[in-house]
Parts: sequence; structure tokens; C-alpha cells
Amino acid sequence: MPESRIERVRARDGAFDLAVWLPERGSGPGLLLIQEIYGVSDYIRAVAEDLAGLGYVVGAPDLFWRLVPGFQAAHDEAGLQESLALASRFDVGQGVADAAAALDHLSALPEVTGRPGIIGFCLGGSIAYFLAAQRGTGLAAVVSLYGSAVPDNVGLLDQVAAPLQFHFGGSDPYIPRNRSR
Repeated sequence: MPESRIERVRARDGAFDLAVWLPERGSGPGLLLIQEIYGVSDYIRAVAEDLAGLGYVVGAPDLFWRLVPGFQAAHDEAGLQESLALASRFDVGQGVADAAAALDHLSALPEVTGRPGIIGFCLGGSIAYFLAAQRGTGLAAVVSLYGSAVPDNVGLLDQVAAPLQFHFGGSDPYIPRNRSR
């Protein structure tokens, strides 16, 4: 299992957690993993472990820190309802700003080599896209998995300079090895 730790990221109005996983060799390219509406849940943690196992330094920011710090919901009907209620109060613009702060923090870690990438699921897929449009250059790649706000904001595509992959299909293309969702 990859080594992990919690870093504190400073924001304009406070600080939040950035869970970080290190690859076995101790360093590698940085990859910001942006949560879905379930928070930095068991699923996101499993994805982070697998990505660290592939050689990435992975950082997953707690973007719900202003509403419910450390929020994690199960991938069941009760968890979905709880997550939807919380997400309805989430400020996406502030989430993009927090993701930018997390990306800067991750990029500055001594274990991170080269330009960072971003991958986001659901809510995180939208935030990854918005952050890539805001950043322009400097990113290695961006993956937006079923980012629901992307189709309504296709005009931002011209602002994304990094290689960009979208997935809007009916099923998740990534299920962590040896784990069920």
C-alpha cells in the first residue's frame, strides 16, 4: 500500500486538507485527484492508491471543507441523497479556487517531478475542466470523467492548453483493482 499523509493547504479564508499518496519510489509526476460529490471517499482513496501504485504523487483535496470538513459518503442511496444535499450548497467557483490552491501546493512538494496533471470525477470532472481553462498552460494533462457542467461550458475549450480527455459514458471506465464501487 502506498505511503500517505495529510497536508494543510492555505486558502484565502482558512485551510483545508489535501490527502497525499506517494509512489513506492518516493517521487513522481503530480496528479491532482478531484473528488466526486461523495467527498474524498473510500472510492477516491482507492483510486489514489492505484494511481500512486502506477508512479504518481496523488493529492486529493477536501473541497467540502467549508460545509462539512472531512465529508465522506457511501456509494448507496442514502449516501447519494446526503451528497446531493451537500453539493447543492457547494460554491463551484470557490471549489475551483480551492482546487487551484491544492494544485499549487501539490506541485511545490519535493516529491513531485515535472508538470502536474488533473483528474476529476463527476463534480470533480467539472472542476478539473474549469481549473484547466483557468490555468491555460503548465499542466501535463487533464481528465474529466462525467463532469456534468462541461457541456454547458464548452466555450472554455479554447482556454485549455493541456491535453484533455472527457468521458461522459454510462459507466465508470475506472474501477480500482480488486475493489468494488
